[in-house]
Amino acid sequence: MNISLTAQLAQHISSHHPGEEQRRYARDGVTDYFACLFPVLHGSVIDSGLDAVFRVYPAEHSLENLALQLGYMSHSLDFDDYHTAFRGHPTTVVLSALLALSKDNRSVTAEQFLDAYIVGVELAGRLGKAIGTRHYSAGFHSTATLGTVAAAGAACRLLALSTAETQVALGLAATQASGLRSQFGSAAKPLHAGLAARSAVSSVQLAQAGFGGQRSGVLDSFLQTLGFGAGQPQALLSGWGQPWRIEEPGLEFKRYPTCGGTHSAAEAAFVLREQLLAAGVETTLDVIERLSLIHI
Repeated sequence: MNISLTAQLAQHISSHHPGEEQRRYARDGVTDYFACLFPVLHGSVIDSGLDAVFRVYPAEHSLENLALQLGYMSHSLDFDDYHTAFRGHPTTVVLSALLALSKDNRSVTAEQFLDAYIVGVELAGRLGKAIGTRHYSAGFHSTATLGTVAAAGAACRLLALSTAETQVALGLAATQASGLRSQFGSAAKPLHAGLAARSAVSSVQLAQAGFGGQRSGVLDSFLQTLGFGAGQPQALLSGWGQPWRIEEPGLEFKRYPTCGGTHSAAEAAFVLREQLLAAGVETTLDVIERLSLIHI
């Protein structure tokens, strides 16, 4: 009997074990996460949507809402790490879900927490490959869509869910995954990260409670439907941890609070500025004025 894609993935999530080298990379990701979260949390940077998020999603007695708040705040500045294979920001969703679930689970060790985070990044990178090249270009925000499934997988690892429970949780996460790039430029972009973390937490909680979601076929459908025919399901399974994706290609830590795709242009602008200064041009306005005179 063939084992389903989801069952195989669930087994990978529980059976592959990172080492101390991978945890070192994970600690860097955790540090970056809190560096992005704290300025918003403590009001050092004013955020237009934060008050509304707190009012609509109060975290008291709600781990799901806590995950949402953490996801929103850690992505609000758009300074958090990204992963090239994922084409999005894995840490904001994965760690927000894990931190929320750890709140009432004091038995989790630091190593278990980091290993779950590493597994989440692994799954995020694999989902980016498995969904294919059309998902993002069609208008979907990978942090929101793929991040929901990646965070659910990490949470299953953290809480040591059974294979059957993990299958259900992954399917529930996939069926809730959503997020459109058309929301970029508004407070809805960081809300995507929060909603993804919230959906991951609720998916795992429902699976633990015995909710009867489908165990097989949902991830296959997810990759086919949102991959627009370019999905590569086997990318979810082959070569886990060889190397771990938190190591290669690794997390990219931003120098600028903008989309990672703009950083090359920003670096080029700084290089150009240095070259202009070295050539004796005092300001960029001087260059613009000279170019304008040439064209006139």
